[in-house]
Amino acid sequence: MKQKSNNCFYTYAYLDPRKNGQFTYGDYIFESKPFYIGKGKDTRLLEHLKEARCNHIKCNQSKTKIIQELLNLKINPLIVKIIKNVTNEEACKNEIELISLIGREDLSIGPLTNMTNGGEGFSSGNDNPAKNPSVRNEISKKLKGKNNPSKRIDVREKMSIAAKNRWKNKKKRKELIQSQKDGWTDKAREDNSKRMKELWKDPEYKNKIITSRKGCMNNEQTKQKLRFAAKKRMEDKNIRNKLSLAAKGNDSHAKLWIITFPNNEIQHVKNLANFCKQNNLNSESMYRVAKGQQTHHKNFIVLQTN
Repeated sequence: MKQKSNNCFYTYAYLDPRKNGQFTYGDYIFESKPFYIGKGKDTRLLEHLKEARCNHIKCNQSKTKIIQELLNLKINPLIVKIIKNVTNEEACKNEIELISLIGREDLSIGPLTNMTNGGEGFSSGNDNPAKNPSVRNEISKKLKGKNNPSKRIDVREKMSIAAKNRWKNKKKRKELIQSQKDGWTDKAREDNSKRMKELWKDPEYKNKIITSRKGCMNNEQTKQKLRFAAKKRMEDKNIRNKLSLAAKGNDSHAKLWIITFPNNEIQHVKNLANFCKQNNLNSESMYRVAKGQQTHHKNFIVLQTN
């Protein structure tokens, strides 16, 4: 009996014929805008059309919605095979590479409606090529440098616009702020403090951080942003009153802080603003260190205890 060949897999793309042009991603060029990448064998590439026609939405609503919009206009999506007659592993590798190059819509880095990075489907567990270290390393090498989607200017602009739009939405902004607050429990702060202290003992890590931070605060654009943020904060009466009390030396409203000096000496301080003034430190930078937004300020580390 003739043994069936394993080279029966392929990768395919769904394109939107309403959006024609030259869409280039690495070495791949499409004549219409791609909105889904998949891999499979036999008639797998037609399954999405069947789902849309029967209104049988499994999980990817965005993909099905586009196909249904086209069908309602009596237009069929363009379906192209990118590579064919390959093994399952090769098809998985190509699928992962394409999704990474083109970018996913849900991550705000591309037009694809794919909900994952690819490599799933017919294989699972340890047999899944996407979990093979050699496959992952090979794909990682291909996506380094200019081929890295996150390094592309157009992708970065899209990510920036998406982030700004999320921040403009009051509901999403509240959810984001709350999720950040929920993540910083007392235990999380304590664990992070221990971890950072251990890392700071490593001279190589310390020099790397200091070098990376050099020049950041001297940037004129950064200075303008900080000044603008400071003015905004001063518009709040509560913040002005707290700063006024702290500046006058009234410790009744001051918080307790733990300061780690550059020589690893530890000191408990009641008034951080006064401490910064006495030691020629920028109080705003120290507050950012306390919030975890900055690793250190002039090699000083600060933690809030209450």
